[in-house]
Amino acid sequence: MTLQEWMKHKKLTDAALAAQVDGLSRSQVSRIRRRVSIPSPQTARKLAEVTGIPAEAFVFAERAA
Repeated sequence: MTLQEWMKHKKLTDAALAAQVDGLSRSQVSRIRRRVSIPSPQTARKLAEVTGIPAEAFVFAERAA
């Protein structure tokens, strides 16, 4: 499951997820969700804790063109 799919399933906005992940801004969530940005390993671990999506999925996901 991608972050986009997870957020849609949970009906969360970028801002709502950012509020749950310490140190992450709405714009950072947006870039990660759209696969424009690769999160740091620390951020990937924080996202994994909140979403249940493995941290590796954030770091090694295919990037948007």
